[in-house]
Amino acid sequence: MAQSFLAIIAVAILIAMSIRANSHFSDQARLPMQWGIDGSVNWTAPRRVVLSFTPALAAIVLATTTIATLLLAPRPGQEGMEIPVVIILGLGFIAAHAFHLWLIGKTTNRRG
Repeated sequence: MAQSFLAIIAVAILIAMSIRANSHFSDQARLPMQWGIDGSVNWTAPRRVVLSFTPALAAIVLATTTIATLLLAPRPGQEGMEIPVVIILGLGFIAAHAFHLWLIGKTTNRRG
């Protein structure tokens, strides 16, 4: 059950990051979604789509992982790894989202 709580916290942090970024980039209709090796923007998307993508993806992955840890028996030697797996996934999504927001700020010449 602790893994459910940790997954909810991770998604809540991602949503809070997106809400803050939405107010920070409120004058931008579209934001970068992908960059090339040379740093140029490959494509953009509407601001709300960009800011909702990572929290939505994280919610799906963390919910699936949490359900799997609750319903499936671990293999021998993997007992007790449920919580670390959810923590690592949650921190990975938070780090990726923070990096994406940093790149958006760098591209739009705003530090946030």
